[in-house]
Parts: sequence; structure tokens; C-alpha cells
Amino acid sequence: MEQEVRYLCHQEFGAPKEVVQLQKKTISKQLLESEILLKILASSINPADLITITGKYPIKPMLPCIPGNECVARVEGIGSGVKTLAVGDLVVPFRSGLGTWCSHGVFNAADWFRIPSTVDTVAAATLTVNPPTAYRMLKDFVTLKPGDTVLQNAANSAVGQIVSQLCRKWGINCVGVVRHRPDIDTLKATLRGLGATEIYTEEEFAKTEVFSDTLPAPKLALNCVGGESAETLLRDVAHGGTFVTYGCISTRNTSIPASVFIYRDIKCCGFWRTNWTRENHGNPERVHMLKDILAMYEAGDLTAPDAELIPIEDYQKALGGVHGKKCIITYE
Repeated sequence: MEQEVRYLCHQEFGAPKEVVQLQKKTISKQLLESEILLKILASSINPADLITITGKYPIKPMLPCIPGNECVARVEGIGSGVKTLAVGDLVVPFRSGLGTWCSHGVFNAADWFRIPSTVDTVAAATLTVNPPTAYRMLKDFVTLKPGDTVLQNAANSAVGQIVSQLCRKWGINCVGVVRHRPDIDTLKATLRGLGATEIYTEEEFAKTEVFSDTLPAPKLALNCVGGESAETLLRDVAHGGTFVTYGCISTRNTSIPASVFIYRDIKCCGFWRTNWTRENHGNPERVHMLKDILAMYEAGDLTAPDAELIPIEDYQKALGGVHGKKCIITYE
């Protein structure tokens, strides 16, 4: 028996809208003992996916390539040796680079993680990239206590919104910085509703004395913008604090004066979720983290990002992005 598959593929590196194509093929439903057949329900598009397609990401896949690292899928068949999953289970990837922009696929069962059937589709499809990024940055660099402060730019990004929600859950102050825009008051209200203590535009933050006895200087700052935005964040990091860079959406380098290291003893480091996942593949903490995140979704402590579900046939729209929303490919 065979299964028809619709999938996105690129045979060369380049601009995603130019090199990615929609294709069809058939795959056998006859499974090896360790394999599972999955019906992909929804696949998210992340910036790293698009950078990978251009060939500029640190990891280059072999071509031709089905992109995608994140999705939610239903198990439709299992090999004779699969004991941890059953037909009907919902699963998400437990490893990067599986190629998730497809309607169906045959995969190794060990590369997938079972989740409760009650999880919202958007939350499930976006579970394994942005929430772990936010979670690990808040857990791994500084021992934060209730009442401490975290500072971040791009507070309206998917990671930024999760950071605010986790800080609210854990009793941590979270100050966010965003670019100015026509609907800035609405955006500020939205982000405060998610858990941000204060939200400033880049211009407001640069000229405001934000921190005081009632709002302590941040022990941890999270930067995914770079350039002048990052340099402004550094100004307010507490003595002995930590400055973590996990992206550079401005594409501008960050200039850090020697005084930051010598006189203020600030530690500057980076975080790359892909590398953390690879180094911690068998670490029980990874399973604990995913279960903790899922529990927070179920309890209402985390909210799935605002998303637009886009049929795979409209993949050009999905690759182009929708302002202010996470693009998620669907297959029905």
C-alpha cells in the first residue's frame, strides 16, 4: 500500500520564494520495525528555516531537501518494534532537521515525542522551537528569583512573548523594548497582558531611567536584535549581570566597550537552541522541560502565538510571511 505525499522541497539554495517548490510523491506504508507513518497536521515556519533555505545557516542540509523543524502530527502506522507510540497519538519532533513541511512521512519513532491530545493545534505546532528557547535562556544563565528583573528587546517576537509569560508565571519582572509603530499603544497593552512589567519603544528606552529601588536593574538581558538596540540594553544590565544574544534580526554587529567587561563584570554569551538540543538529546531535563511547557499551556499560563493557518497550496504566501503572525502550513 502507498500514501500520496504533498511536500515542499528545494534543490538549490537561494531566496525561499524562488527556490522552494510544491511537489508530490508516493511512499510505502510498509514500515520497518522502528518506523512510524505520520500524518502531519500543521507545520510552523521559523526564521531559521528560511535562513537554512538560503544556505546561510550554520547547518547546511543535503539537497534536495524538505525544509522544516517543527510540526504536530498524528501517528497513522507503527512498526512491529515500536512500543512507545500507538496509532492515533499526537507527536512533535524530538530532533531537528526532520523535514516537516510535508503532509505525510515515514520516520524513526525515537525522533518523536508524544503530547496530550488536548493541546491546541497552534501551541503543538510551535512547541519545540520558541518555548524551549525562552525556557532555557531564563533557566541556564542566571539563577533568577521572584522579584528579579529580565530585560529584552524584540519583546513582541514569538520568543519575547513567551519570555514575558514565563516571567509572569515565575514572579520575575520583565521589561521589554520594541520598535515604534502606528499601533504602539495596542501592542504595549497586549504585551503587558501577557506578563510584561513595562514596555518601551527603542526611543523611549534610550532616554528613560527605567530601573530603581522598586524595579531592580536586570540580572539578565536577552538580545535578538543586535546593533544599537543591543548596545542600549547593555547600558542598564546590573553589575555582574549576563547579556545573552540569541539572534540578530537587524543584521548589525554589536559594539561592546571594554568597560562592560572590566568595570561592570558583565558576561556576554550566546544561545543557539539547535546546539542545546543536539548536546542534550538524551538529557532527562529535555523531557522535563517539554512536559513543564505543556503543563503551562494546559493550565492557561502560556498562550499560543497569534498565527495564520495557510494551506500548503498557498506556500508562497506562507514563505512571504504575514505581519505580526506566525505562519503555519496545513494540509487539509
